Amino acid sequence: MSRKKKEILDKPKKITKTLFGYMKTYIELIALNGCSSKQAFRIICPERAYRRSINEYLLENGMIKKSEQSLQIRSMTTDGQKMTKRRIVEEYYKLYHIQWKREELAEIINDDLIDTAIQTQDSVHTTNESTISRALRSSELYAVFIQSGIQINISDIDMEKSVAGYFISSKEIKLRYRKANNAAYTANKSRCYGVAGIRSVAYLVYDLNKQNYLKLENSFEAFFKEAVGDVLHQKTNKRIVFCYKESMLSQVIDRTAPKVNGMVKGGKPVVEYESMFDQGDFTVSLLYCKTSLGAKRFRETLIDRTKKQLDHMCGVDKLQKTDDVICDGVTEKNGRRTYYLNFLYPDVCRLRSFLKAADSAALLSKSDTKKDYIIYCYREYGEAIKKINSNVTIRVTN
Repeated sequence: MSRKKKEILDKPKKITKTLFGYMKTYIELIALNGCSSKQAFRIICPERAYRRSINEYLLENGMIKKSEQSLQIRSMTTDGQKMTKRRIVEEYYKLYHIQWKREELAEIINDDLIDTAIQTQDSVHTTNESTISRALRSSELYAVFIQSGIQINISDIDMEKSVAGYFISSKEIKLRYRKANNAAYTANKSRCYGVAGIRSVAYLVYDLNKQNYLKLENSFEAFFKEAVGDVLHQKTNKRIVFCYKESMLSQVIDRTAPKVNGMVKGGKPVVEYESMFDQGDFTVSLLYCKTSLGAKRFRETLIDRTKKQLDHMCGVDKLQKTDDVICDGVTEKNGRRTYYLNFLYPDVCRLRSFLKAADSAALLSKSDTKKDYIIYCYREYGEAIKKINSNVTIRVTN
């Protein structure tokens, strides 16, 4: 064994994972997806020095290759009036000379994954901007799922045995749809990245990346949703939305865009503003970040605990229920009503409804019955909510 490889294997025992453990997960990710963005590697390995050591080792040994791609980033302006565009150059990494390096790779990952890597490498052997962009975003989602113990693109039999959950990519859904129906899949422009199955519940998965708004209601999305139901034999009206990092949470929660409602007034169409979370018939829209902290929150609130357990954590499970406001409980004392929302389970559909109720109550604050609104959430979500609404009280849970 070379001295450099021995250095990777023999790291200080004070860390919970050795560098070799990080490297193994990194290569597994690239094998499953075809490539890895720098952000995906950050999710797997938060320590910058470790990432640098692993990349240097793999590059020097000819096991990975660094590439670059110019990508266009879109975002909605603060006033919600228009979409802006800018270009960035993004670095990413692919496995290199897989067949030649098979013996070395076999010391890190199993033979099945090496075979998978050969197939996925072909899918990113292109300079097509859209293809590379989607592959890079997929790598970040895969990183979150791998850190949460979710299995990726497994068989129907393994899906039933999965403990933490599974993720089936949109590409795999389309392949299974064609096979099951002996027909072409026509909705190729769906923005959905796939479906996550957790506790027997299916969630469609979307990724905003660095955008703060995405239109998610069109015929392509509707067809993909039907295809998921056909392939998995389970319809869903739940989704998980990922954004790039915690500093974007307030923009994503609050952002709206113009929508022509079909009415005409004074010779001009009436324009209303809607949130992306108001689109479609989704009853649940969970919001997470593609960071190491986001991966931790994803596991804590969706894999390790149920909604009932999260309700118990913040004490709302013992409160009186009400239909007045979409919330998790209410108390009343001396004519003053207090509504509580558990946002440890980060459902933005319920949050936006709760914030609207708080705003309405603030406008009617001179009425006889006073109302207070309290939200339980994690620190980063609390900071985001404070930026967009001052009519609620935040109680942070660590």
